[in-house]
Amino acid sequence: MKNKIIAVIIFVFLVLPVISADPLDVRYKGININNQITNIQDFPDYVFVVYGKMENMCPIKVVKENGEIGYYYKFCNPSVYAIPKENFNELNENYILKMQQDYRNFTGEEVLVYITSIGGKEVIKNIQTSTNVPEASTITEINNSYIIDINKVLTKPNNTITPKNNLIYFYILIPLIALILIVFIIYKRRK
Repeated sequence: MKNKIIAVIIFVFLVLPVISADPLDVRYKGININNQITNIQDFPDYVFVVYGKMENMCPIKVVKENGEIGYYYKFCNPSVYAIPKENFNELNENYILKMQQDYRNFTGEEVLVYITSIGGKEVIKNIQTSTNVPEASTITEINNSYIIDINKVLTKPNNTITPKNNLIYFYILIPLIALILIVFIIYKRRK
């Protein structure tokens, strides 16, 4: 009995470190979702920042000039905030950079309080940056575009494009044609 308990304990200690926190079903593959604000040039008086509300996992980032929001960990579901440029002075910019570098030392509430204290308004909520699709799916990525309005909060993209890899149909079609030819040849020989 003692040997069985020791064996179970050893097994648990050998197996637990191997188990991943983010298991992915082998029948699925992960794909990125690219998100972009298409009318960011319409708001030259604002700086846009992205923040995912999952503490210690999601740093704050400044949206790129081309409107590209960037990639986040799959459970972050970040939001985009518009901050007036007049409030985004060097002191505030340096503090946001500090939050970006030391994001594990700031709570989500601290970051959100700071963003709202300098006039930040949420313009896009709960952005998805990755998803899982079946292994046989032809979807290679998802491209979302947002047309924002400072006075509204978007919860879904205005436009979604899903490029597909149609090469899989080629790999299905060739064996199917070969199978038909083999059946046809066998049928002809039996006659």
